[in-house]
Amino acid sequence: MEKPVNRLQHLAIAAILATAGSLAFGLSEHHDEPASHPPPHARSDAGPTELPYDGVVRRIDRKHSKITLKNGPNVNLGTSAMTREYLAADNKLLDSLKEGDKVRFNAEHSHGAFVLTGIKKVP
Repeated sequence: MEKPVNRLQHLAIAAILATAGSLAFGLSEHHDEPASHPPPHARSDAGPTELPYDGVVRRIDRKHSKITLKNGPNVNLGTSAMTREYLAADNKLLDSLKEGDKVRFNAEHSHGAFVLTGIKKVP
C-alpha cells in the first residue's frame, strides 16, 4: 500500500503538470488555423497616409515573395530602425521594385511573420 505522503506528492506533481500543459496550450498561436486569423490584404494603390513607413529596398526574393527593407522605426510593429525581411501579402507588390529603390510601405505581424501589406516607390 502506498504511503499517504507519496500519494500527496503524486497529486501535487500531476496538478503542476496539468497547469503547465494548459498554460502552454493557451499561449500557443495555433498557426494551423487560418480561419481564426484572416490573411492581411495587399495594397499597391494605397495612399501616403496608408503607407506610413519609409524604407530602402535591400533585397528581393520574388520566388519566395520576400523583400528585405532597411527602414526607420515602425510603430505598428513595435520595432526600431533596422533592416528586416518581410513576406509580401501578394507577390504583385514586388513587381515594379528593384534593389536601392526608396519606398513607403506598411506591414503587420501575422502568424509569426512580418507581412508587407502595401508598398509604393517614391522619388
